[in-house]
Amino acid sequence: MHAIDVGLLMFHCREVFQIDLKHQGGDGYTTGPVESNEVVTVKEDLDRKKCIKLLRKDPPELLFKLLRYDRRVLYYICVFYDIKARGHNTIVGTRWILATNIFKWNSTSNESDDKDELEDSEVDEEIAGTASESDPSSEGASDVDEDEDSVAQDESDIEETDLGDTAAISGSTLTPFVAHNPGKVRRILRNLLSNLPSDRKKAYREANKSIYLNICSILALELDVALSKSELHNAILFKIERDPMSQELLRSFTTMARDKIQVSAVLGKDVMACIWRHMAACQLPSWITPAPRNWGTSEHGKLSADNWRIICTIHMPVTLIWLWKEETSRKKSLLENFMHLVTSARLANVRTCTAAQIQDYNKHMTEYLQGLRELFPDIPLRPNHHAALHIGDIMTRFGPAHSHGAHFFERHIGFFHRINTNHMLGQLDGSIFMASSRYSNVMALLRDDPETQRAARDIIETMDSMEREDLRGFRLAKALDPDNTHHMANMKPSQPVALEGNVFQLLKDLEDDPNLHDREVVFVPQISLGGVCYGVFDSKHYRDSAIIFGNVNKMGVIQKIFKYHEGWYLLVHQHRNFTRANFVDPYLPYGFAAGFLCNAEADIVHLVRLSDIISHCAITPIPEGECIHIMPVDRVSVRLFVNILQLI
Repeated sequence: MHAIDVGLLMFHCREVFQIDLKHQGGDGYTTGPVESNEVVTVKEDLDRKKCIKLLRKDPPELLFKLLRYDRRVLYYICVFYDIKARGHNTIVGTRWILATNIFKWNSTSNESDDKDELEDSEVDEEIAGTASESDPSSEGASDVDEDEDSVAQDESDIEETDLGDTAAISGSTLTPFVAHNPGKVRRILRNLLSNLPSDRKKAYREANKSIYLNICSILALELDVALSKSELHNAILFKIERDPMSQELLRSFTTMARDKIQVSAVLGKDVMACIWRHMAACQLPSWITPAPRNWGTSEHGKLSADNWRIICTIHMPVTLIWLWKEETSRKKSLLENFMHLVTSARLANVRTCTAAQIQDYNKHMTEYLQGLRELFPDIPLRPNHHAALHIGDIMTRFGPAHSHGAHFFERHIGFFHRINTNHMLGQLDGSIFMASSRYSNVMALLRDDPETQRAARDIIETMDSMEREDLRGFRLAKALDPDNTHHMANMKPSQPVALEGNVFQLLKDLEDDPNLHDREVVFVPQISLGGVCYGVFDSKHYRDSAIIFGNVNKMGVIQKIFKYHEGWYLLVHQHRNFTRANFVDPYLPYGFAAGFLCNAEADIVHLVRLSDIISHCAITPIPEGECIHIMPVDRVSVRLFVNILQLI
């Protein structure tokens, strides 16, 4: 499910937590809004300048000419001139609404210094004449229309402009420039401190009234907030030309703002190093392909959706909960918010789902989005966040994700990006559609028809070996049927041997039959149940030996698998839940998606039936705590979500 695996999990790591391999991990807090580089095309930049020129000319058909421009251009004009609809505190609306607001503002604001040609002419003369009236660079500065015409040829005069400068600063108690793009503020301050009239013109042209009010607040200028932009500009120039201390004060903001206004990345080099260390030590079932251990570095390329799911639902909860188990401040809130997302991702990818699970998904996703807006107010929600709120409805109407997913087509997205489709109308898509239909029909026969399974056993074994070459994580799990209990014959049974005395006694106790006498059993190194393989620890199948079993969830390692009469049994060494004086398992409060801790050494021996197995589990040693972390991972996602809650 790419909407969650890539749309949310990757977004949370990359954009929300952020990865910084040069500094220690922080709490994601920033002293100001995140500085982003706005991408402005040449055409859009030219349209902005043409639109400004159009407003200055004020033709009779202004409204209709405004509608020729894209909404992004009209939005920029509204931000630049602080144009809002009556009764609104923010700039919102369609292209028609924005154009109408601009038209009304232009019709009623002839006194505004931002657009009045005569006053702009006087301002330009005042700007240019601060140092010397005979300066040749000040010639022609009185004609703002000419300046607007020439600015189209001199694109370097207007750099990228932040579209978030809409906050009005009306007092001196606010943090300076907290509502403005730091890069833009630094440019304006540098141009104001310059002795060149052209630079000061650039500052006036790029700044807005709220930025000038911030500068006046810094310089302790007690001015009326009703003053025009040109009056504020002149007052600032008058102050800095006659007060060297004011120049030094503003210059300090040009050098310090970049360091002060920055994001403290959560996934710093220390956190990433711990995640990589835990990933390297983690034992995953064979059907989960380990994610790249150097993920997050520039050396590694793009991760697949399954890679992100493995990283975020298996490895990151282990590390973050252990690192932040004693946190009581912002990091605790970050962890709780992230675990809501992880829980939602686990529930959304179940193969069988119930109404209770869908309700839990909706609850956790809502909690995640609410927490995201509170913890990171500067990060806008994306369309994927909106789509995630509808996944519960989709599961209610159409069932689990696998029943209506398009995994076959998703795996060809990269292929489509690399091929040339010119003059190939109907050929490629027809071939793909036919291949996908054949694939679906074959998989349906192999999954649901026992006669076909028996007739094509050799083919199934060959296909099974090919399917094991899983390079994208959970692909194998998508083709499984949780109701199919067929035991595949891909195993090498031993010769019949007598069962050991202590194990035979466990068998008598399990069957509650003290009169059992026949000890002859057949051992196998691996067995398959419902398409899921379980292996013996002392074999090449050791990765499939860690299991969750029993009515009340227990974790153990399979030591032996044998057949006695018509039943299959497993000898399991159990690891007890980790207990220590004055220690509470930090993973339990976060539910099934967080796992739990167990002792590093097994100390109990059980004999269980094959049907008692609930799922595989991933084992991560925690050297700092002398224990191991157990993360239940159900290949077909059934039973686990109900049974694991008994641990809490």
